[in-house]
Formats: sequence, C-alpha cells, structure tokens
Amino acid sequence: MRVLISRLVFGVNVCSGVCMYRFRAYIHTSYICTRAYTISHHTHNKVNTRLLQQLHISPPCIKSICDRDVNWSELCSIICSGEVHMLGRHRVVAEQYKQHTQQVKTKYQTMGDFIKHQYLPHLYDIVHDDDGNIRCVLSSEYTYSVYTCTDDERTIKHLKHITRLTHNNFPYAVQSYISHYVLWSCRPLSEYEIDLLLSHVYDIPSTHAVLKYVNPPHLQSIKDLFHVQVFTCPHDRISTVND
Repeated sequence: MRVLISRLVFGVNVCSGVCMYRFRAYIHTSYICTRAYTISHHTHNKVNTRLLQQLHISPPCIKSICDRDVNWSELCSIICSGEVHMLGRHRVVAEQYKQHTQQVKTKYQTMGDFIKHQYLPHLYDIVHDDDGNIRCVLSSEYTYSVYTCTDDERTIKHLKHITRLTHNNFPYAVQSYISHYVLWSCRPLSEYEIDLLLSHVYDIPSTHAVLKYVNPPHLQSIKDLFHVQVFTCPHDRISTVND
C-alpha cells in the first residue's frame, strides 16, 4: 500500500548527457517526504536488478555494503528512481562508522546530540541525563521561522544561522570525483530553502552538478536531526556514457 502524505514530485532533466536531479519537498510533521518515502509491497519488484548485481547488493531495502564505487550516471539513476537503499558504504567505512557511533554514545545520548553539539552548538542547550550523557535541547531563544517567498538578505541570514553543510566523514561508495556532503538543520527545510542554501550560502559552484535527497526514516542512522544528502560533481566529468 503506497503511503501518500502529500503530493510527491521528482524532477529530472537530461540534456547533453547531464542528468540533473531535483526534488520537491513537502513538510509533514518533522520530516520531508520525497518519492523515496513511497514504499510499497511491490517496491522490490521495481529494483534495477542488473544494477543491484553490479553493485553486489541484495534486497531487502536496507542500507547496503557496496563492493565498488558508484559513478555519476549510476548515482543519478538510483536517486531519480527513488531506490536510495542501493547506496551504501564500503565495508571498511561502514565498520569505521559503527565504531565511531559506539564511541559517541559513551558520551552522548544519540548521534543526533553529537552532531548538534559539534555543528550547531549556538542553537542548543546542553543537559545531562542520569548517566551523565549529553543531550542537546533546542534553545528557548530560537525562533522557529520559515521563509519561502523571497531570497532576501533576511532569509539567507536565517538559513545560515540554523544550518551547516559538512563533508560526510563516512561517505557512501561513490567515485573519487564525486563529493558527498550532509546539510544539517535544526528544522525541516523546503526545496526552496535547500536550493537557496546551496546556491547562496554554501556557494556550490555553478560548474558543478548537484544531486540531493532525504533518506527515508528506515534508512536514517540519525533520526533526531533533519539532514539532506548532497552530492556534487564537476560538469566536465559528466558524459553520455558510464565512466
């Protein structure tokens, strides 16, 4: 049964061999819905079996271990189809992430608390639970505001204040010319806000193609902080054939 919360739209433009992907995000409670969230009993029947075999990935829909790097063309296909469970980490990187997570949880309640403290400390107050672990609580001084009508200076200043773009320290298995970032935010972001951030705040160069999506809840290792997976690639590395 398809889960439909609001209108879900994926857009893809293929021009001169360049696959440009964008998603229209709609806020429902505390997260953005994308086509990647429309999970049904028939999902696995629509998986690109050949690509799964090439990547050495087996259903069901779980965050995968990849034996080789995905190229830009494959990344476009995976994200544009909504089959984002096909993306994963190399086994070594996945093990490093697991060890990092275990270490973090000796000091913080969750990985989300660690990220909030590391990248957005100005937005959160620190409290300790009964075991002495750190928990980050959104400051009472923070004003929840959403600007979706204009890219004026006030909007940009607000978005810069509540977000951080960081390199993914434990990136998915993509080829070396592809950069993998994570956009963190203390609240859900609209498509407009994400595009504004990438173009006006974090200055992703116009010479780079961008892919972005939000992992569905069952694939999120950090569930208590909104974040967007962002991939960039120089246009001159994109061709009409696979790398």
